[in-house]
Amino acid sequence: MLNSLKNKLNGDGTILYNEKYIWKTLILSFIISSIPMILLHEEDIKNIFLLNEIMKYGVNYFPIIEYYARNASFNNLYYTIKLQLSFGLVSLGVVFIYSLVFLIKLYLFNLGYIKLDKKKYFNQPINDYSTSVNFSRYISQSIFFIVILGIFFIISQVPKTIEHEYVYLKESTVIGAYVIVSILSASFGALYSYFFIETIAQIRKYLKLKLKINEDKD
Repeated sequence: MLNSLKNKLNGDGTILYNEKYIWKTLILSFIISSIPMILLHEEDIKNIFLLNEIMKYGVNYFPIIEYYARNASFNNLYYTIKLQLSFGLVSLGVVFIYSLVFLIKLYLFNLGYIKLDKKKYFNQPINDYSTSVNFSRYISQSIFFIVILGIFFIISQVPKTIEHEYVYLKESTVIGAYVIVSILSASFGALYSYFFIETIAQIRKYLKLKLKINEDKD
């Protein structure tokens, strides 16, 4: 049983269970998300135009960031928390690009288009069936992801009133905001890239199957 689980995590299972892939995306996200926390301070942030633009985009897409930032202002961390949470968009973008490049190579290798290191890129389901999962599982995964994404988006849009005194919220602390942003960026960045590539693979498989059926008819 343990050997079966190990094999599933290390290439014989679907991409979402690939242990090395998961760890690399998490580490990358934690590194990128640490930039504001390590290099910037409250006074520096509010005087840099580019950082203000990042915060503006963050609040526009996720208004709840402003709530956590205002709550943190009681500890003189308004801009620090606002940037840390908004920087998730940057981290997500980096993780998405990294994951996309990795997955493109992985799919192309297992579909026989390019030659790469088998130990690093081999994936049994793609090699055998041209997709990471069968169509029914792909649909169930997609529905689950859309539901989670919808819930997250709705929660982030709900306006909250600012208390007259500081309320402890993990999102309003430097470490709390850093950990949450890192995990969310890694999760959504990797999932976006996975569904993008897997959707193309599913369409490719369907078209090839349809073409084969038409050829058999002829």
